[in-house]
Amino acid sequence: MKKRLLQEYQRLSLIKKLSIPLTLSFFFGLLLSVLIVKQVGIIDKNTILLKNDLIPALEKSTNNRALLKKISENLTFAILAGEEDMLSEISDNMTIEKNLEEMILNKNIFLYHIEISLHSFKEYFKIATSSALKIIEGYSLSNSEDMKSLLMKYNSVEENFSFLNSEIEIEISNKTNLIERTSKEVIYFTIIYVVVFFIVLFYISYLIYKDFNRRINGLSRSLDALGLKKSQFENDDTLGILSKNIKRAVEDYSIIEAQREALAKVNKNVGESIEYAALFQEAILPSPEVLESYSKDWFVCWKPRDTVGGDIYFISELKSKNEIIVMVIDAVGHGVSGAFLTILVKAIETHILAEINGGTLEVSPAKILQYFNKSIKTMLKQNKGSKSNAGFDGGVLYFNRLTNICTYAGAKTPLYIIKNNQLEIIKSDRKNVGFIRTKIDQEYTDYNVAVESGTKIYIATDGIIDQEGRGNILYGKERFEKLILSNHHQSFKQQKEEIRDSFLAFKGSENQSDDVTILGIKF
Repeated sequence: MKKRLLQEYQRLSLIKKLSIPLTLSFFFGLLLSVLIVKQVGIIDKNTILLKNDLIPALEKSTNNRALLKKISENLTFAILAGEEDMLSEISDNMTIEKNLEEMILNKNIFLYHIEISLHSFKEYFKIATSSALKIIEGYSLSNSEDMKSLLMKYNSVEENFSFLNSEIEIEISNKTNLIERTSKEVIYFTIIYVVVFFIVLFYISYLIYKDFNRRINGLSRSLDALGLKKSQFENDDTLGILSKNIKRAVEDYSIIEAQREALAKVNKNVGESIEYAALFQEAILPSPEVLESYSKDWFVCWKPRDTVGGDIYFISELKSKNEIIVMVIDAVGHGVSGAFLTILVKAIETHILAEINGGTLEVSPAKILQYFNKSIKTMLKQNKGSKSNAGFDGGVLYFNRLTNICTYAGAKTPLYIIKNNQLEIIKSDRKNVGFIRTKIDQEYTDYNVAVESGTKIYIATDGIIDQEGRGNILYGKERFEKLILSNHHQSFKQQKEEIRDSFLAFKGSENQSDDVTILGIKF
């Protein structure tokens, strides 16, 4: 009875040991998840504010200054020509007033000098047109107080417009700095989450292994005791000893079974955490419908090997509403490790778009890859001797639908182009993004893509190409190239189904080898 109580105590002690780190890790993970979601929300909110409100406001303010100068010049020309009709043809004042009124009505921005600028401009324009009309009709205003007052009004309006411009630029700078600071916080929180997750997982595994090993040894000793020597049968108490040994073995088996159930519960909790992470990863995926206004047809095939994966894609429209950037990323690793790296990549991508829309980063796929490379190597402190050897392969495509300019840059990720029933392949650079072996100032190459009606392009990670089938045969590049070329005349919905069917038929009963992402666009 004493042994039984001791064994039950040990079992409960293990459960208690497991419950503490599990509970702490759950609440810590929940807290970090809330913080990450909140920070990502701040980034998105301020990026939208920059894109939709502040940058257009800066453009309007800059335009107002140019129009003010133009109005002054037109008034001068009208006076010199003595043409009263030229005064009525001046309409730039309406544009200035409209720009200022739109900024006043915009509830997302709060600028002190907007209403002051509007009031002073209306007053100046009224006085300026009245003075110009008097001069044309024959009244002289030379060296008069009215002329001095008019000049002071103009200088006052110009000064207010200049203050408004500076105020908007300061607001843009503040929001950009906030986005950069928040992006770094998201990265730090993600790294902390990964570190804590693996520490807790290691600790739990260690406790279970240690207790499980002790139980196995106890069961082994009990079973050895069943092999009684022949001399023991001569003892009248042999059956009693045998009965006790069998009972002990059964009790040890019950304890092992309880440990197995505890381990199953831990695995269930880990599985549920990974499923929650999958929802988070899917949440950062873009809506591909933006491609509808830039292409005639399109498809995206995204299939992680596990519940979460290292493949990710981004589709982002720039502030001009006529430019789009498409990225397909294959982060190193699978499952949880790959997924965490995609979150880091998403944070950097958000910062890249903010800098492009703010005019501080050139719209170049090669420059974007260089920015990713420098950011990853800096944030993960990748240098000689570093253990943080992470990065990605991928491709970046830029397209302007007004100019029909299309540019591509890739890191070990080719671009497949089908035009006039011919397949052309841009092989891209043979350098990764990130990783210890990649130089921090690594440069990538921009390739111009001649786009005409009917041109089809495809970007794919190496997941489908490296898939193993029966007999350890790889799917391979040649099979994939033949597949897209032979089916390119079909709709992209049908092409996606053909690719999926071909992949599944080749894979058969084999496990999926890697994450798979394929994106296709028809111009």
